[in-house]
Amino acid sequence: MEQSLKDQKIKILEEQLSIARQRESLAQSELDYQKRLTDIAQREAEIYKLAFEKEKDLTDRALKLAEISKPKSDWQMQGLALLGAILLGIAIGK
Repeated sequence: MEQSLKDQKIKILEEQLSIARQRESLAQSELDYQKRLTDIAQREAEIYKLAFEKEKDLTDRALKLAEISKPKSDWQMQGLALLGAILLGIAIGK
């Protein structure tokens, strides 16, 4: 009878050990899964950062092109017209 109780206790302890090992294995699997998710999130952040930098560069280039191809201001055109009128007036007056 005493041997039977010891055998039952051993069996229960072995089952508890087996359950503990399964829990440890599941916890490790969950940790590995979380690490993979973190890696994916970091890669995604890097991709967004790179895309943002490229978009910013393209925007800067477009603004520079727009600045270069922008027509002259009205003040510049008026100044040139006034200078031309003065020179024409001087030429006619002589």
